[in-house]
Amino acid sequence: MVSQKMTSLNQDMENALKSIEMQPVMAIHELRKRTKYIRALLRFHPQGKALQASLKSLSNILAPYRDAQVMWDTYQACVTDNAELRKITIEDRLKKSSFLMEKLPDSAALITLHQLLASFKSQLEGHPFDPSTDHIYKGMKTSHQTGKKAFKRARQNSDFELIHIWRKKTKQLWYQLRFIFGDLHEDPDHALSLSHTLSQTLGDIHDLDVFSNSLTDLLDDTHKSHLSGKRNHLLKNAIDTGLRLDGGKSSTFYKMLVQSF
Repeated sequence: MVSQKMTSLNQDMENALKSIEMQPVMAIHELRKRTKYIRALLRFHPQGKALQASLKSLSNILAPYRDAQVMWDTYQACVTDNAELRKITIEDRLKKSSFLMEKLPDSAALITLHQLLASFKSQLEGHPFDPSTDHIYKGMKTSHQTGKKAFKRARQNSDFELIHIWRKKTKQLWYQLRFIFGDLHEDPDHALSLSHTLSQTLGDIHDLDVFSNSLTDLLDDTHKSHLSGKRNHLLKNAIDTGLRLDGGKSSTFYKMLVQSF
């Protein structure tokens, strides 16, 4: 079942890569999402680590394109909130980025992406990946526990790196829950719904952090105040959602998992 899902996701990635010349922004976004989904599923079994290398390399190639687009989108959102935040020097630097996703990756990068995807497909076909129910349960439990630890550290110190780790752990848990419960859940208090909301909020904070850290020398006090205010608001929402997702009630979370198998 897990192997079938990863094969399907791999096919989605191949289709996205075929469309990259026509729709670079959408294709890169889809490639990154599917890569993260597969990597989350690979954590259901210790042998999954052996299949991570190609996907991790693929993610590393795509990351600069995603960051460049995030900074541009974040800037546009700031200007929409307050026209006084428009600054030509910021726009010029962002537009000149060689990784802006409207600009297609060069031929060497495209060749490497095709090779990495083919390598992963070959590995997947050569090593059928079908973890037991026990492995899946243990993998979910580990994801939940590491997420709780990341949440605790982020509440004590909400700097860029700790928020980034909390975000990655939450996203990993969400992808694993999606595999078990489907893409959506009607109950807003279900772990699937909460992990999705939380990962989205932490993603917004991460985007602000990437923008701020990359453009520190160009940001004036007005920019910094605006970004700080948005970040604090998002962080409050993230903590509130984190408490609802974890809340110290691990037994309830694990009971829900057991009932799902």
